Amino acid sequence: MNQSTQQQSKKESRPDLFYLALAVLFGFGVGGLILILNKRPKLEPIQILPTTTPVLMAVHVSGAVQKPGVIYVARDTRIGEVIDEAGGFSVDADQDSLNLAAYVYDGQRIHVPSLTEVSVQPLEDQDESFSYPININHCSVDDLISLPGIGETKAAAIIKYREANGGFTTVEDILNVSGIGPSIFSDIKELITVK
Repeated sequence: MNQSTQQQSKKESRPDLFYLALAVLFGFGVGGLILILNKRPKLEPIQILPTTTPVLMAVHVSGAVQKPGVIYVARDTRIGEVIDEAGGFSVDADQDSLNLAAYVYDGQRIHVPSLTEVSVQPLEDQDESFSYPININHCSVDDLISLPGIGETKAAAIIKYREANGGFTTVEDILNVSGIGPSIFSDIKELITVK
């Protein structure tokens, strides 16, 4: 009986050895696969940067400058920089007639008067009537004050918005100005333009 027990024990241990060997091989296979996967180079995401090409604006410079004409400048350019691009002031330019620190906007015309240019009418004799519609991209504070519901504070806010944002693209853009609401807009919308 002792011999048959030994034979039976040998038969039972053979499948155990087989499964043990299979488990060891499986472990080596998984371990090798992990090593292979860890040795592959890690891919880093590609970062797409925005283009740095500035959008150019056309500004017409005329009058007492060295090279009058159309100048192409980037957004956030000031009048003084445009005058420099036009070769600077001519010797007879009235350099104090312009705010050189103001921003320009696309399609703007900058006229540099000469010292010898005279106004058509003396200031006291000028007619107070304005021609409507007024272009809110080119008008003065006085032009804006002539509009119903617009005083000095709102006119200054409109000019400030215009200079900070490169002008208005539609008349409805004036609603973005602090203090201009739908009520005022309905009163002035027929009296203003952006063209």
